[in-house]
Amino acid sequence: MKIQTPALIESLILDDIPQDLQREQEHYIQLEFSAIDTGGAFRDPILDFSILLQNVDLGHPSTGKKHNIDLSLTDPAKKDNKIRFSCTCELAINDEQLEINGRLHEDEINNELVGFVLKRFQ
Repeated sequence: MKIQTPALIESLILDDIPQDLQREQEHYIQLEFSAIDTGGAFRDPILDFSILLQNVDLGHPSTGKKHNIDLSLTDPAKKDNKIRFSCTCELAINDEQLEINGRLHEDEINNELVGFVLKRFQ
């Protein structure tokens, strides 16, 4: 099973520093959840995500090293469907764009996070 969906970024904390996302512009994350569906449970789940932020002043985070991020997300269609998670990932900065790509594996994914993604399709 593979599910791809966007979600709205409510807050982003990079290396313990809350980032000021411009509120006049919505910022989205692209989520891709994949797992083997065993008919009641998921085996080997992976959640890939990608964020592309433009014109956001994040100071001078370095590329090529791991950064801690803390994300709060909201379902754009169901505002009561929310999730918050943390992970470590690398950043890429190109032409004043910040790209964050990450992957969470089985031991990093909880039922709440799986539920958030699945509720996007109900």
